Amino acid sequence: RGVKAQAIEEVSRKTIGYFSGIYTQYNPEFAISNFTRDFLLASITLPAKEGPVFAGNFVKNVMNPLTKGAIGRYAAGIPDLNHESDRMLQEFLEDGAATGYNFLKHIDELQTALSRQADGNSFVKTFDATNRVVKSLLIFWATI
Repeated sequence: RGVKAQAIEEVSRKTIGYFSGIYTQYNPEFAISNFTRDFLLASITLPAKEGPVFAGNFVKNVMNPLTKGAIGRYAAGIPDLNHESDRMLQEFLEDGAATGYNFLKHIDELQTALSRQADGNSFVKTFDATNRVVKSLLIFWATI
C-alpha cells in the first residue's frame, strides 16, 4: 500500500471514531436510552434464559445501594478499594467489561491513545468514565 492510501485510511478511521463518539459515548441521551433499552431487554430475556432466581438476583443487584455507591465513586475517579463492591466493579471494568472490543491494538497505538486521554479536559474524562460505567452496569449486575 502506498503512503496516500495509509493517510486516507488514517483520516477515515479518525473521522469515523469522532462521529461514533459524538453519537454514543459523549452523548448523554444515548447513555440513558441505551441503559433503558438494555435493562428492559435483560429483564425480559434473563428469566427465560437463566431462570427466575438469576433474573431476581439481577434486579436486586441493580437496586443495591452498595453497587450504586461503587458506581458513583468510580465515575468520580475515587473508588474506595476497601469496599468489596468497589473492588468487584473495578476488576470487572478492567478485565474486559466493554463488549465492543474485537481487535487488539499495537502497543504504540495504545500508548498514544492513553496519552491523549490523560491530556484531555477533566469534564470529558469524567463524562467518558461515567458513560463507560453506565454501558457496563447491566453486565456487572448480571455477574455478581
